[in-house]
Amino acid sequence: MSVFRFKQFSVDSGRCAMKVGTDAVILGAAFTLPSAAEAAAPGGRACRHSRDEAPRTPEAFGRTDGIRVLDAGCGSGVIALMAAQRLEAACFRDYSITGVEIDAPASEEARKNFAASPWSGHLRCMNADLLSFAPETGYDIIVSNPPYYDESLPSPDSRRSTARHCGGEAFSYAQLLAFAAGHLRAGGTLALILPHQEQVRLLRTAASYGLRASRLLHIRPTPAKEPSRLVAEFAREAERRNSAAEESYLTLQDAGSCAHNKNSRTDEYVALTREFYL
Repeated sequence: MSVFRFKQFSVDSGRCAMKVGTDAVILGAAFTLPSAAEAAAPGGRACRHSRDEAPRTPEAFGRTDGIRVLDAGCGSGVIALMAAQRLEAACFRDYSITGVEIDAPASEEARKNFAASPWSGHLRCMNADLLSFAPETGYDIIVSNPPYYDESLPSPDSRRSTARHCGGEAFSYAQLLAFAAGHLRAGGTLALILPHQEQVRLLRTAASYGLRASRLLHIRPTPAKEPSRLVAEFAREAERRNSAAEESYLTLQDAGSCAHNKNSRTDEYVALTREFYL
């Protein structure tokens, strides 16, 4: 079934080379919102249920044109939609989210998913190559689930290969870091998810573009296994002032669990995704 249903929106990925996956959901739920949004209760429940909670305005963060978010390589648009839900829950009202997707069928799918969502007025998708994308202004948040199988054999499906690999027409995370270095606003953040074994090379490459890790979330499949994924967030080196990255761990399933048993999810994973999964 190509339609994945969340609590507040649905994602049709029938025409996308890559379907909705755990990596995208983790990144969409875990990336850091602007600081005032973090002050809201988990999931923004205080905002939804309190009549006294005023909408958060971009002027509070030195912005006059709203909070701007870019989902680079957005696919079906799931991360962009999760970002919209989180910003709304945290009482942001003046924001825009742009998805950029090189694959034409996937970008059309994302547009339809955006249009069918409760936040359609804040979302748009562009069928474009990030390497030639030239936005007029910068972004407060750039988020991406980038291609990463550099050293694996390409998929025989050319669209799936473009979505998963760093060679050819697909952009690599090095190119993503270069883009972020040139298009992050002051105080802006780049957030991405990669295989954990890429950590050393990722941090080294980021440093070469003047970016420093602000947060590292190490993701374990089970308590007994080594981390398999890494959510990494970056800011400009000058803004970090040599401070160390905040590091934490997330375990997805309890010990001895079956990968297909939803009841085996750890309490911390359930808490992270509670506002999204049915």
